[in-house]
Amino acid sequence: MQRIESVRGRVYASFIRSEHENAILPTLEDLDVVCDLRPIFEDYVFPAPVATASVDYKKIIGFSCIALVELVTEDSEGKKHKLSFQMTEKTLADLQSALGRAHDQLDILKASTRELFTKHD
Repeated sequence: MQRIESVRGRVYASFIRSEHENAILPTLEDLDVVCDLRPIFEDYVFPAPVATASVDYKKIIGFSCIALVELVTEDSEGKKHKLSFQMTEKTLADLQSALGRAHDQLDILKASTRELFTKHD
Protein backbone atom coordinates (compact mmCIF):
# COMPACT_ATOMS: atom_id res chain seq x y z
CA MET A 1 0.00 0.00 0.00
CA GLN A 2 2.88 2.35 0.73
CA ARG A 3 4.22 1.88 -2.82
CA ILE A 4 0.91 3.07 -4.23
CA GLU A 5 0.80 6.09 -1.91
CA SER A 6 4.06 7.42 -3.32
CA VAL A 7 2.61 7.77 -6.84
CA ARG A 8 -0.99 8.50 -5.95
CA GLY A 9 -0.55 12.28 -6.09
CA ARG A 10 1.23 12.17 -9.44
CA VAL A 11 -1.43 9.91 -10.97
CA TYR A 12 -4.20 12.21 -9.76
CA ALA A 13 -2.34 15.30 -11.00
CA SER A 14 -1.91 13.68 -14.42
CA PHE A 15 -5.62 12.79 -14.54
CA ILE A 16 -6.83 16.22 -13.48
CA ARG A 17 -4.44 17.94 -15.92
CA SER A 18 -5.88 15.82 -18.75
CA GLU A 19 -9.41 16.73 -17.64
CA HIS A 20 -8.58 20.45 -17.71
CA GLU A 21 -6.74 20.30 -21.04
CA ASN A 22 -9.71 18.59 -22.71
CA ALA A 23 -12.56 20.39 -20.94
CA ILE A 24 -13.38 23.29 -23.28
CA LEU A 25 -12.40 22.87 -26.92
CA PRO A 26 -11.88 19.75 -29.01
CA THR A 27 -8.36 18.31 -28.86
CA LEU A 28 -6.35 17.71 -32.01
CA GLU A 29 -5.90 13.94 -32.29
CA ASP A 30 -4.52 13.47 -35.81
CA LEU A 31 -3.21 15.49 -38.72
CA ASP A 32 -2.89 14.21 -42.27
CA VAL A 33 -1.38 16.12 -45.18
CA VAL A 34 -1.24 15.04 -48.82
CA CYS A 35 0.35 17.00 -51.64
CA ASP A 36 -1.65 17.20 -54.86
CA LEU A 37 -0.88 18.40 -58.37
CA ARG A 38 -3.96 19.87 -60.02
CA PRO A 39 -4.31 20.52 -63.73
CA ILE A 40 -5.65 23.91 -64.76
CA PHE A 41 -7.82 23.67 -67.85
CA GLU A 42 -8.60 26.61 -70.09
CA ASP A 43 -12.36 26.32 -69.49
CA TYR A 44 -14.87 24.67 -67.15
CA VAL A 45 -16.68 21.44 -68.02
CA PHE A 46 -20.03 22.83 -66.87
CA PRO A 47 -22.01 24.47 -68.22
CA ALA A 48 -21.39 22.83 -71.56
CA PRO A 49 -19.05 24.96 -73.66
CA VAL A 50 -20.49 26.91 -76.57
CA ALA A 51 -19.22 25.55 -79.91
CA THR A 52 -18.04 28.99 -81.00
CA ALA A 53 -16.10 29.73 -77.82
CA SER A 54 -12.48 30.74 -78.21
CA VAL A 55 -11.38 28.64 -75.22
CA ASP A 56 -10.97 24.86 -75.09
CA TYR A 57 -12.14 22.91 -72.03
CA LYS A 58 -9.75 20.08 -73.00
CA LYS A 59 -6.62 22.24 -73.06
CA ILE A 60 -4.32 22.18 -70.01
CA ILE A 61 -2.75 25.58 -69.47
CA GLY A 62 -0.82 24.75 -66.31
CA PHE A 63 -0.69 23.04 -62.95
CA SER A 64 -1.21 24.07 -59.36
CA CYS A 65 0.45 22.48 -56.31
CA ILE A 66 -1.96 22.11 -53.40
CA ALA A 67 -1.65 20.68 -49.89
CA LEU A 68 -4.74 18.75 -48.76
CA VAL A 69 -5.04 18.86 -44.97
CA GLU A 70 -7.28 16.87 -42.66
CA LEU A 71 -7.52 17.58 -38.95
CA VAL A 72 -9.17 15.03 -36.66
CA THR A 73 -10.32 16.31 -33.28
CA GLU A 74 -12.03 14.73 -30.31
CA ASP A 75 -14.41 16.65 -28.08
CA SER A 76 -14.90 16.26 -24.33
CA GLU A 77 -17.58 13.62 -24.96
CA GLY A 78 -15.23 11.47 -27.05
CA LYS A 79 -16.81 12.35 -30.41
CA LYS A 80 -14.41 12.65 -33.33
CA HIS A 81 -14.74 15.44 -35.88
CA LYS A 82 -12.89 15.89 -39.19
CA LEU A 83 -12.07 19.14 -40.91
CA SER A 84 -10.61 18.90 -44.40
CA PHE A 85 -9.35 21.78 -46.50
CA GLN A 86 -6.87 22.67 -49.22
CA MET A 87 -4.00 25.13 -49.01
CA THR A 88 -1.74 26.79 -51.54
CA GLU A 89 2.00 26.64 -50.97
CA LYS A 90 1.92 30.25 -49.73
CA THR A 91 -0.89 29.52 -47.26
CA LEU A 92 1.01 26.47 -46.01
CA ALA A 93 4.11 28.64 -45.50
CA ASP A 94 2.01 31.24 -43.64
CA LEU A 95 0.60 28.51 -41.37
CA GLN A 96 4.08 27.11 -40.71
CA SER A 97 5.34 30.59 -39.84
CA ALA A 98 2.39 31.24 -37.50
CA LEU A 99 2.95 27.90 -35.75
CA GLY A 100 6.62 28.81 -35.28
CA ARG A 101 5.64 32.13 -33.69
CA ALA A 102 3.11 30.35 -31.44
CA HIS A 103 5.87 27.96 -30.34
CA ASP A 104 8.11 30.95 -29.54
CA GLN A 105 5.32 32.44 -27.41
CA LEU A 106 4.78 29.15 -25.58
CA ASP A 107 8.51 29.00 -24.80
CA ILE A 108 8.35 32.54 -23.37
CA LEU A 109 5.22 31.71 -21.37
CA LYS A 110 6.79 28.56 -19.92
CA ALA A 111 10.02 30.38 -19.05
CA SER A 112 8.19 33.23 -17.32
CA THR A 113 5.94 30.86 -15.33
CA ARG A 114 8.45 28.09 -14.65
CA GLU A 115 8.02 28.38 -10.88
CA LEU A 116 4.31 27.55 -11.26
CA PHE A 117 5.20 24.23 -12.88
CA THR A 118 7.78 23.25 -10.28
CA LYS A 119 6.29 21.36 -7.35
CA HIS A 120 7.24 22.90 -4.02
CA ASP A 121 7.28 20.52 -1.03
